[in-house]
Amino acid sequence: MKAWTIVILASLLAVGAAACSDDGKSDETKRQEVEQLARQLPATGPEDVDFFLEHMTDRVLEEFFGYTRDACRQQAADCVGEAGTVERVSNTTVSGDSATTDITIADFGELHVTFVLEDGTWKVDRIEGVPRSIPEGVDHVDLTLDEFSFAFDAAETSGGHFAFVVHNSGEQTHEAIIIKVPEGFDVEAALASDSEPAGVTDVAFGGPFAPGTDGTVVFDGDLQPGEYVLLCFVPDRNDPERTPHAMKGMWAKFTVGG
Repeated sequence: MKAWTIVILASLLAVGAAACSDDGKSDETKRQEVEQLARQLPATGPEDVDFFLEHMTDRVLEEFFGYTRDACRQQAADCVGEAGTVERVSNTTVSGDSATTDITIADFGELHVTFVLEDGTWKVDRIEGVPRSIPEGVDHVDLTLDEFSFAFDAAETSGGHFAFVVHNSGEQTHEAIIIKVPEGFDVEAALASDSEPAGVTDVAFGGPFAPGTDGTVVFDGDLQPGEYVLLCFVPDRNDPERTPHAMKGMWAKFTVGG
């Protein structure tokens, strides 16, 4: 089940992949540096955990990745994760020693990333999902995230013509992964297995959703009849083992009728 984890999120570790000095550089020069760093994604793997940690603030490690600095070093394969492919860097702004940009990652979506310049080094300080707009005429289904649950009205999802309107009421960052599964799929057995489950199709991803924030999960079209599962694989930052939320019960099934 480990293969389900959206490890592409961890490719953002490479955003801070270079050091910069603030020796009177203009905002335009800084903008170019930040965009260059963002385009270097994904360049960092678990073997480069020390390099990764050098370019991440404690805040983003705790809030987004769910790891302390020491825990990330000890569990680099999960903390750093695997590589993704950056499709676009856009909307970059710079103000003094901080900057923001939007990064679109293939098969994942768009993220809004905040950088800070500390001791001459650009570091990632915050990562947020960029909500997709819900098309006109698509039904809205409220989805509340908490430790460790998804709350929604399954009756509202049965027609398949909807998008989730998300609110994170919890104290940790969460995500919403949606997969289509075979009829009678045993989620707990799949989560306990190291093998890739058969017959599972990735459908959509939303997040990350920081505590107290809102967002959306928008599908490319109506969902086809069948069984679906919502999952969150963000690690529990209060757990020394950094167990993913799904393993603590943060999953839910819903069915789209024929």
